[in-house]
Amino acid sequence: MPHSWNAIDGQVGGKEFFRGQCWYQRKLNVSDEDLNKFLFLEIGAASNLSEVYVNGQLAGASKCGYAMYRVPLNSLIKSGENLISIMVDNSEHNDVYPLMADFTFYGGLYREVKLIITESLHFDLLDNSRDGIYLTQNNINENTFELKINGRVINETPKVENALTKEHMDLDMSLIKEIGANSIRLAHYQHDDYFYSLCDRAGMLVWAEIPFISVPTTIDEKNQNAKDQLERLIKQAYNHSSIYCWGIQNEITIAIENENIYKKVKELEVIAKNLDSSRFINRHEALNDIEVLSNLDMVKLFIGEEFIGEINNNEAIKKFKEVKLSLGENLIKVEGYDKQGNIYKDEITLNHVGEIDKSYIHVKVEEKAHVTNWFEKFDLTNVQEVTLKDGYYSTFDTIQDLYENEETKTIFKRYFGEMAEHPRLKAMMGVTSIDRMSKITQLNIPKELLPVINKELNIIPKK
Repeated sequence: MPHSWNAIDGQVGGKEFFRGQCWYQRKLNVSDEDLNKFLFLEIGAASNLSEVYVNGQLAGASKCGYAMYRVPLNSLIKSGENLISIMVDNSEHNDVYPLMADFTFYGGLYREVKLIITESLHFDLLDNSRDGIYLTQNNINENTFELKINGRVINETPKVENALTKEHMDLDMSLIKEIGANSIRLAHYQHDDYFYSLCDRAGMLVWAEIPFISVPTTIDEKNQNAKDQLERLIKQAYNHSSIYCWGIQNEITIAIENENIYKKVKELEVIAKNLDSSRFINRHEALNDIEVLSNLDMVKLFIGEEFIGEINNNEAIKKFKEVKLSLGENLIKVEGYDKQGNIYKDEITLNHVGEIDKSYIHVKVEEKAHVTNWFEKFDLTNVQEVTLKDGYYSTFDTIQDLYENEETKTIFKRYFGEMAEHPRLKAMMGVTSIDRMSKITQLNIPKELLPVINKELNIIPKK
């Protein structure tokens, strides 16, 4: 190094010089000690395009034949002997400049190649700069200059990161329960199995679906990826009693609508019903309201072949009231008609049973949590309201504000113990107050407790 295969023929003016692919290889021994650090290969320049392989695996590439670039090696190297291979190509590519010029397009690794070994904390070697440091010069006056130094620093130390933890999912469920929701659409893809379990325990009704959404593939005619994702969703979430519906698509005709898309959706429907035919949205009442969502004005409803009725209006939700079901399976069919006379159909099976399905009933277990017993020890009889004074602490201050004052922190901990240290609450200390906590049903904070706490807090002045 450096090397060019056009060192001779590239200097013979007016004659053809070799343009094509050539390979450079070298064996590199890496010690266990080096593997604990961070290794980069620096290619000074490779004309006109190049690819770097480590043990046969692509590590990086460049189409900038006159510039330095680096590739990280750690994910592909191993202790001991490694084969480094660099393919360099100076043949004509109509997307790589120069396309034509009055000089030779020399091919090869015509500048130095270096191995860089760094510690975990280092200047950014992959931001396309020379060394991650930028010097800006500024003339202040005749004898004074300013040199401004900027740098991008990378910390490669492994760390755990804004990923969705179980604590986050617990918080999500508590908020869902707090607003009184009993059904969740877990769009638009398969979610963490832990959250499906939370839904099981909370008695939620879950709509689970796959990301076959908005735009269908134009490459895979068999739509195999959607089928694979559907199979995994159903098989992996099959035992969750909270799931009542498998969603096989979402607004898939938002960009284009044709028979091919209908075919893909129908194939997914068949797969879903073959994998799980047990999820009958069981009706114990004979008379049921059937709602149809449609952008068509004219909609007809049938049970089997029996015509039930029709609705003709421009409302998006059309409700057929008190539709009578027979015991057993009822095939509900809908036909919609556009202004050109085209017919659109959909259907669903409802199962009418003689008695209510007890598995659909969520029995709320009385929570005997520590927090309930905790507040019982405080005397909440004959509690009187407190007129709050400005400039003093109260239950409306954030927990974080209370924790920054030793007196108010002591008062908080007397009434709530180490509750602020719980992961669910710790992340909200800066935005949550005792007053806000009292509105969370699961905490079971008696409303009579707030005046008692305010009586103690509202005599401590804020600094």
